[in-house]
Amino acid sequence: MKHQNAGIAWRRLILVMAVASCTTLAVGCGGTSASGTAAHSISVTVSGLTGTGLVLKVNGGDDLSITANGVARFSTTIDSGATYSVTVGTQPAKPAQTCSVNNGSGTVGTADITGIAVTCATAMPVAITLYSFNGADRIGAPNGSLVQGPDGSLYGTTTGAVFRITTLGEETTLYSFSSNSVGGTTAGLILANDGNFYGTTDGDGIGGNSSGSVYRITPNGTESEVYIWSALDSGDLPIHGGVIQASDGLLYGAVYGSSVFSLTLGGRESELDVTGYGADVVTSSLVQARDGNLYGASSYGSVFKVVPPDSGPFMVAVIGNLGKGYFGSLFSLIEGSDGNLYGTTSDGGSPSATCPNGCGTVFKVTPSGVTTSLYSFGVSPVDGQRPSGALVLASDGNFYGTTAAGGSPNPNCKSVNGCGTLYKITADGTETVLYSFGTSPSDGIGPSGALLQASDGSLYGTTASGGSTGAGTVFKLELGAN
Repeated sequence: MKHQNAGIAWRRLILVMAVASCTTLAVGCGGTSASGTAAHSISVTVSGLTGTGLVLKVNGGDDLSITANGVARFSTTIDSGATYSVTVGTQPAKPAQTCSVNNGSGTVGTADITGIAVTCATAMPVAITLYSFNGADRIGAPNGSLVQGPDGSLYGTTTGAVFRITTLGEETTLYSFSSNSVGGTTAGLILANDGNFYGTTDGDGIGGNSSGSVYRITPNGTESEVYIWSALDSGDLPIHGGVIQASDGLLYGAVYGSSVFSLTLGGRESELDVTGYGADVVTSSLVQARDGNLYGASSYGSVFKVVPPDSGPFMVAVIGNLGKGYFGSLFSLIEGSDGNLYGTTSDGGSPSATCPNGCGTVFKVTPSGVTTSLYSFGVSPVDGQRPSGALVLASDGNFYGTTAAGGSPNPNCKSVNGCGTLYKITADGTETVLYSFGTSPSDGIGPSGALLQASDGSLYGTTASGGSTGAGTVFKLELGAN
């Protein structure tokens, strides 16, 4: 008899444990709660999720991590007659999103709860004006890309000066070219392996030095000329692009309509005449690809390769032409993670109602010279127009760039074509406008130069005009994907 009673007790214990598990563990049990009341599951339908880290809560607890769109269920069941409330515990990041819960609260009836919808949307980034130039003493109209120094500050150029700005917007003018006979700056700076910055001037025809120079500037603002081209000596035309430092330690650049040059940091110069190669009229910087060669583009639509001296004879060879429909300024190329070169043109491309002659393009070039048009701007009234600089390959694997015109119309922009845009484009040519400039009276107008992704993951750039005084700005745009 004792054994029979013990068996009955064990069966009762197992039944109680089973009922308890159905009220606390994963849905699928159904049935009643420990109090004898029917218990029901709570499920949600998630849509629009692209970020990571979304966590939902029911009645302030039972965290439910969501990793994909679709139906998900909480592990806890709730008794009939009890209230429930589903809320967002943690919003997703990378990219940052805002998720909202619809029909997320009520009283549990006689059936499982299934009508709760969680909708996620990616917040559009906003370009924040970090600094507005005042235009005094040629300290305005920034004209080149920024570069980040070892101190974390950003360094750049205006039409007549070199400046430093922190990521908090504190600006210092390091050097003014107003009294320098080599003219004004034409492009941004590079940070060389000696810890100094290097840039170019256009000469302005002052003192006979119409071809300008390559200059050095220290982080504290001490400037010196590395090499000066004199039209009286060589007949060279001005430099409009910047320089790069290649893996051999030399600086490389192009003189408009004349030659490609190499230059030691000590000022020893070597040139190769490119006239007749179809590589003349170069207004941008070169880029060194992982194959060790240098690549550039000319305003005549040709893409050319430069073999540096340490790889063989210093030579230039045209590897491809962009062909019909491409014209206007070509900006510096950039190498993608796939080994191809990507670039932009300020004009040309497919005609549209917005731009009958084309609003500019993004193109791809293989190392062997096969060219492909990836995107033509101006496909909609709010699309960007006239790319204004090279692309930047960000850490999320996408390319980012700016256009000098286009974007959403607004009364703060004096241009009928819009104030310019900041856009994202994938390697397969899918373009998204992220920001339209001129959205407020103090916003920048007409982005200039390529963007920079700094160590904090944000994009930084400049506009040629706009800001509080109209003399241009430095702006910052946070990327939720970083």
